[in-house]
Amino acid sequence: MGRGRFPGLDGLRFYAALGVAIMHAEQAASIFGVANVYSLIYTLGDTCVSAFFVLSGFLITFLLLDEFESGGVGLLNFYARRALRIWPVYFALIFIAFFILPAIPAMQVPGYDSAGTTSWWESFSLYMIFAPHVAETWLPAIPFAGVLWSIGVEEWFYSVWPLVIREGLRPAVSVAAIIAIAWVGTSWLPRRLPSLMGMLRFDCMAIGALFAALTLHEMTKPLLTSLASIFRSRQAQIVVLAALPFTLARQDHLSQAIIFGALIFNLATNRNSLLKLNAPIYRHLGALSYSMYAFNWIAAVIAMRWLSGIADFTVAIVLTFLFAHLSYYVIERPFLTLQRHFRAATSQRPENLSLAA
Repeated sequence: MGRGRFPGLDGLRFYAALGVAIMHAEQAASIFGVANVYSLIYTLGDTCVSAFFVLSGFLITFLLLDEFESGGVGLLNFYARRALRIWPVYFALIFIAFFILPAIPAMQVPGYDSAGTTSWWESFSLYMIFAPHVAETWLPAIPFAGVLWSIGVEEWFYSVWPLVIREGLRPAVSVAAIIAIAWVGTSWLPRRLPSLMGMLRFDCMAIGALFAALTLHEMTKPLLTSLASIFRSRQAQIVVLAALPFTLARQDHLSQAIIFGALIFNLATNRNSLLKLNAPIYRHLGALSYSMYAFNWIAAVIAMRWLSGIADFTVAIVLTFLFAHLSYYVIERPFLTLQRHFRAATSQRPENLSLAA
């Protein structure tokens, strides 16, 4: 791979964020008694989050491996870029969800803790230390902030993964260990720990990491070259595309990760990919995906509670785009411009890694 952008990945990121927004709009409609199809698509959000995890594992591992092979992983620069990318929106949403929205009666969501009654301090503390997924497992769900659980999962994973890469541990061995731990956790640990382990999705990021290693090293060994050719074959692509609808019906995160990993590999490296998501507009839409993911619940509740009966679903999606644009230009972009001070010393770094790193 030479310098440039991985084609198609911004488009995939956008559609994953849109899928989460659609699911939450229908979920909000069901909560507020508005006509909806939530019972038919309730797995859509979870499936799209799996795609996010695999995509994240692919992009960031590619960057880390490339940096390692170019002289070593700069941990300080990596964590600085990560903080500038993730933290502004993360903490902005925590502030809005814990301090502003609970004071607005019209924004209360039936069946959810308002973040102003029970377990406020416990939930707030866990969110502040990047453990929202722990709060979601043990404490009453917090409306609007709950979407941050996946960000907490990623922060946990990437607090360790760069160290693994820096020490030169073989990715395949490390990934196999992560998948095994995740499987044992979901199968054998008592009480609520399986739920927490199921939320961690380390296996999804690990599968993304394996495809990143394949992308970077496919020409170094005949076995990897053959494997890459198999994944790029027309027959394999047809199987992957045909399997996508089944990821909604079968909530098996490992099988989802393999399907999305193969899809990402083709979008990133195969000029003959059957799925084309490389139109110029996707670069902009992909940049909005994080804020779309973060603020779509707020948009959905406003649409379903305040504007019930007025094209509720359409309004929810439109508001999601409006909030995402506002967040990107006001909150995200000023910090993203600072990432140039913490660049990775790589020879093959695709430009759109900055959207995930």
